[in-house]
Amino acid sequence: MLNGLYSHSCPYGQMRREEGYTKASRRCGDLIRKRKEEYGDVAHSKGDLKFLCYIGDYVFLPLSHLINYSNSIREKSFFKGDGDIIRREDFIPKFVVELIKYRPEALMGGEITSYQKKEVPQFCNQLKRYMPDMFEKVKKIYPEIEDRIEDIDYRDKEAKVVTLLPGKVKLSTKILEWDGSVIKAEGNQLTFLGLSSEPVVITPDENTYVQIVDNATVTDDTEFKDE
Repeated sequence: MLNGLYSHSCPYGQMRREEGYTKASRRCGDLIRKRKEEYGDVAHSKGDLKFLCYIGDYVFLPLSHLINYSNSIREKSFFKGDGDIIRREDFIPKFVVELIKYRPEALMGGEITSYQKKEVPQFCNQLKRYMPDMFEKVKKIYPEIEDRIEDIDYRDKEAKVVTLLPGKVKLSTKILEWDGSVIKAEGNQLTFLGLSSEPVVITPDENTYVQIVDNATVTDDTEFKDE
């Protein structure tokens, strides 16, 4: 996981490049099929992580600009890899508060505002969801962390509808009503059904995703796509 030529580097992962046949060769297809059979169960690991998590003796931080040319939060040696993985013993409440208060600067001057506006609220929310014990420790020395979570705008994010509170949701391009059990609509809202204004009820399964329309439908148990 977290491996790529120009992206992250997992302390436990490896990538191997294998040179063989050209794409025009039938043997090339045979080789690809063989490798997919061997490693297909870990194909997803080539993608980048997007959420805070422990990786063995390390912690992945879904934050950018921690190492930069102006005011890095720590020396490069503090990190493992590309500036987003640290040793687990360094992930202490005091350092978490530093991450929350940090204001990275651009090379040509000025603050990189997306860090405080977008990344920090999301980081605080993930800390509460995935590492509640650490969240409580941080909260004791920095109560303002709760305020940062309130800054999050979930609208247009995709989430499992069964993990949302009742309210309006978006399915495809239409705003529909989720009542906690079913999604209610009118036939003319779902043009692919060829209906007019007849009431339509959609019973979602546990893997039905919708787009969030109202932040009030989100809870601590809401499951988002790609998290």
